[in-house]
Amino acid sequence: MFKTHYPALAVVFDKEGKILMARREEARSHFNNLWQFPGGGIEFGEDPKDAVVREVREETGLSVKLLSKHPFVFNYSDPLTNSHVVALGFVAKYVSGTIDTSRDHNTGEAKWFAYKEIDFKTCVPLTRELVDSAVAFLKEEQDKS
Repeated sequence: MFKTHYPALAVVFDKEGKILMARREEARSHFNNLWQFPGGGIEFGEDPKDAVVREVREETGLSVKLLSKHPFVFNYSDPLTNSHVVALGFVAKYVSGTIDTSRDHNTGEAKWFAYKEIDFKTCVPLTRELVDSAVAFLKEEQDKS
């Protein structure tokens, strides 16, 4: 039987345009040691926007502000886990805090990457699609101003 997951994820940019990514540390997962965006499950009754801000804080210790009102939606099926993932990706900017992953047992480390530094072969599925959508969103916003 297939399970469907709806994680809320944040593509977080700092003032230099670097992107926050977290390395997954979950030995039982085939995504162990792969880079991903901070985010996770939406609790019952929780707004996805609130969920993603909470998840970023829990996983990285950082406070962020959402820039996108609506998420980018991407999905994929994972035959190894019999699951279907519908990812809700938000664009956010870093507000405050220092990276601290010690409180989250599934996050090994988190750090900032320039776009050209991201090795997409070492990332979970949909990473490139989410980054490219977030970069395009920021460009559109800049063009408006």
